[in-house]
Amino acid sequence: MSILLADRIGISLDGGFQTAVSEFETKYADFVSSMQAVRPDTVRGVRLGRFLHHAPWLWWHGRIKDMYRHSEVVSNIDMFVSHSWQAPAWKRYLNLLVLRNGLPAMLLGTLGASVANVLSQHSILPPLEVLGGGWCLLSGFLMYYLTLLSWRPSTILFWDCACINQHDQTLKAEGLASLGAILKQSKSLLVLWDQTFVSRLWCMFEMAAYLHSRADKSASVTVRSPLTGVLVLSVHACLEFTSFLYFLPADSIFEPSQTMVVIGWLALLGILSFSFVVSNFRAYWRDIDTMEQHMLNFALGDSKC
Repeated sequence: MSILLADRIGISLDGGFQTAVSEFETKYADFVSSMQAVRPDTVRGVRLGRFLHHAPWLWWHGRIKDMYRHSEVVSNIDMFVSHSWQAPAWKRYLNLLVLRNGLPAMLLGTLGASVANVLSQHSILPPLEVLGGGWCLLSGFLMYYLTLLSWRPSTILFWDCACINQHDQTLKAEGLASLGAILKQSKSLLVLWDQTFVSRLWCMFEMAAYLHSRADKSASVTVRSPLTGVLVLSVHACLEFTSFLYFLPADSIFEPSQTMVVIGWLALLGILSFSFVVSNFRAYWRDIDTMEQHMLNFALGDSKC
């Protein structure tokens, strides 16, 4: 541990290392529960737009710990994200993407489809009969996903590997010791729940500490299943595909002998995509039931760090 950290949490090193270690747990717990920061610059956040932009590349190359260089010292945090590292990274990323960019993507997608429809109705855009739904479907689809992937929210986010140094062990220890202060300065808590969440002691500490820090004021806690992002995107993709099938002028594109075959294959794809959505819905609600059971049966002795 660093000398600064030892001094801040009240551990004397005069009695030797063994003595310091023996009193570490008690002093450390007392310091964290006091919700103070080791140093002001240990309270850090990362802009959500920057995180969404850089995280996939860093995750893909196994360098997510380098996300720390994109964080900055802040006085307030808009959203503290509590999650278990046991959950797949891509599910956590999709959750953030949909939860924060989903609304602007939906609004701009609808706007794009509406504008394309008006322009098409007035023959300003050339006919696009080869695509079911024409310009309306195409523009709505493109606007939705372009906005979803490129929208850059300015929300200040706390994500552990981005805001606590993972390379320098001294800075990492100081960041962990300052977790109480970070939670106290967070306006809201987003829990990306998975089936290992309740078994992770740090995750439960984050939730309890945030609620404790809001004892005299309103708390904003949002809990989301890991399948939220997958479910939303699969429903959207299924609706887009269904619209494509509905508007597709198959009889004017294919030969009469081929039309029924093409429609049959497309119908099969539609059934498969619909089945995928139904499966995700079932898994989502199973997750909700499991989460409730885990929270009701939580026991400190069963938790792991």
